[in-house]
Amino acid sequence: MNRKAEILYRLGEYFGGGMFERENDSVVERYALGIRRYFEHAEPPPESGPLYPAPEHKIWQLNGTFIRWHYAFSLDVDAGGLRSAGQSALTDPFELDMLECIIRELQFFRTSLIAPSHGIGGRGWTHTVLNYPRMLAEGLAGYIARVEEMPAGSLKRALQDTLAGITAFLDRAPGSIREEVMRPAGDFHHAMRSFNFFFALDSYDSAGRFDEYMGRYYQGEPDAFELVHELFRSMELHCGWHLLYTGLYPEFTVLCLKAQKGLFRPNSGLLIRQDTPQEIWDAVLELWSSGVPNPALYYGKAYLESLAYYGADWQEAAPELLAFGGCTETMLAGCSNIGSTEGGINLLELLARNGEGDYRESIRREVETLASEFRMESEFAAKFRPHLIRTLFVDDCIDRNLEFHAGGARYNGSVCNVAGLTNAVNSLAAMQGIPEKFGNGDDRVDVIARDLAEYTFDLIRQQKGRLGGVMFPAVILLNHFVAVGSWVDATPDGRAAGEPVADSIGPVAGTDRNGPTAMLRSVAGLPLRMAAGTPVLNLRLRKDHIQNSPAQVKALIEGFFALGGMQLQVTVADQELLRKAYEHPEAYPGVFVRIGGFSARFRDLGREQQRDILRRTEYGNA
Repeated sequence: MNRKAEILYRLGEYFGGGMFERENDSVVERYALGIRRYFEHAEPPPESGPLYPAPEHKIWQLNGTFIRWHYAFSLDVDAGGLRSAGQSALTDPFELDMLECIIRELQFFRTSLIAPSHGIGGRGWTHTVLNYPRMLAEGLAGYIARVEEMPAGSLKRALQDTLAGITAFLDRAPGSIREEVMRPAGDFHHAMRSFNFFFALDSYDSAGRFDEYMGRYYQGEPDAFELVHELFRSMELHCGWHLLYTGLYPEFTVLCLKAQKGLFRPNSGLLIRQDTPQEIWDAVLELWSSGVPNPALYYGKAYLESLAYYGADWQEAAPELLAFGGCTETMLAGCSNIGSTEGGINLLELLARNGEGDYRESIRREVETLASEFRMESEFAAKFRPHLIRTLFVDDCIDRNLEFHAGGARYNGSVCNVAGLTNAVNSLAAMQGIPEKFGNGDDRVDVIARDLAEYTFDLIRQQKGRLGGVMFPAVILLNHFVAVGSWVDATPDGRAAGEPVADSIGPVAGTDRNGPTAMLRSVAGLPLRMAAGTPVLNLRLRKDHIQNSPAQVKALIEGFFALGGMQLQVTVADQELLRKAYEHPEAYPGVFVRIGGFSARFRDLGREQQRDILRRTEYGNA
């Protein structure tokens, strides 16, 4: 056996050991053997609930501590921990030197070619929605058969090794999970158990149009709520990401919304249509008033119009496949590889650094540079970070005989984050002698905002992203709005050096003073349909306003979408409650908020992030 693999196996690192067992094989085969060895040595956890694995068990953390598979980057390495473990267990100086060689190679595989200054989102991060409807319809056996039909070569061998590892694990798993995963789903209970296992394989990343494909199986089963709630607990415990409701099966959609009560994950969204049933609206408002800031709302018509810009293929596919990954990044479910959000630009920093005279040219240079980094990053990932789980379960990788990062997905592209837009608008207005801030319905400021957003979004849309695919502009600040502002000097809008930038495409926290209608009109006046990657908008509402005036809240939201809005996410946590949670975080674990494009426990956020949320304008009845 390869000496490096032997060292790693002695350290209990089976994924890493598999990667070095046949060190001269192709990189894709090395990753596959790592997955196979990991699952061959993983002890299946006991069956302790209605779904397998239960929320308390994470399928990718059953062995190994320092070298692990990662759902976005294919590989995660704790170099310091691995080095320390080696120093404790290895006595041969030669083996310690070999361990250093292993660490250097793994760190190289995990390298990002996106500049740190452009890491506004994740420096190459990639969320994805697997083709769950097809996986449920064909079962794992269907994929095994499809791989067998592939032409001979390294990718076929890699997928066979990956499948061999998964099936070896299933062979030893308790209960009926092996049979359920292997064959097509026959009923709701079967579909939920199979889906949960497949979802765990992708680390509960993003589920796509969940209520749509699962709603086809739902027949009013009495244990449906329990199963869905158990799935959502898994997503919360394991930092699962996005799940979309389309409302196609209203009874099941309402059940899912009720199952989210008391949980801050999944980071769910609801596609709003003109005919969204009232019972779904009622369930959303009830969930919000309970303090759960889910789901975010997406205006379906606006997204379809936005994606039509990218050609007939996107336009035709979007009505059936539009979904969101991670925080809220746009993609097509089951057949796309969209870097999300793999990087971004800071419009406020560019203004502070270059001044008004060279501003637009500096934006153009920055966008072109970032696009080239996206393309280089995707080429690097194809060579050194192959993703076997997504190659198996994203169309058309098997049919094209191409790995996920090498062009196997049917649709490819990048999401480019835009930070500091609102702050730059306020600064440009101040430089023109306009004291008002964006979000107050001032036409002078709104024109500046519309002009800057249109110029920036258009530049981004003209670029080619990962694998030469599309580039989606987006304003999804995640929790980066604090860090993004920390390296920007004082700006003409009155912002002090190092202060955060706006946390969404809306106003800087606390600067909107003319009511929600004025704020929403200002935002809706932006060219939002140019930002196909999602222009996130945060809105704080009082609980009593939602409870006492639900029709008014619904009308406000529908009016925003009718004026041009695309996305809206609501936090319902009264100011006094947030102050108490800020002062005594340990006493308020159940206070949830929306930040950037995702939902989180308030106590888990940084102090500056918490202060920024406290500064947000809270709308509603006194």
